[in-house]
Amino acid sequence: MAITSYFKTYQQMGLINVALLPMFLFSGSLYPISVYPDWLEFTIRLLPTWHGIELVRDIWFGVIDFSSFSHVIYFVSMIILGLFFTTRRLRDLFMR
Repeated sequence: MAITSYFKTYQQMGLINVALLPMFLFSGSLYPISVYPDWLEFTIRLLPTWHGIELVRDIWFGVIDFSSFSHVIYFVSMIILGLFFTTRRLRDLFMR
């Protein structure tokens, strides 16, 4: 939401798909991320799609451990950061 608040036209919303497609392709949903070089594997582990897929796999197979909670912690922290920056950006836009 914070990024979309910088868009000036509706057509710029198409840029979201440009970012989401590689995130989905490299998320480990189609094949394991171990096939990538180490630097790319590290980058993939920072993306939210990888965390979501790993969390769903843990729940599906019934393997709930600390790594599952680390994915939940990742999402909670992303939500808090997103709300902070979005609230700040929209407040600046509307209070001009």
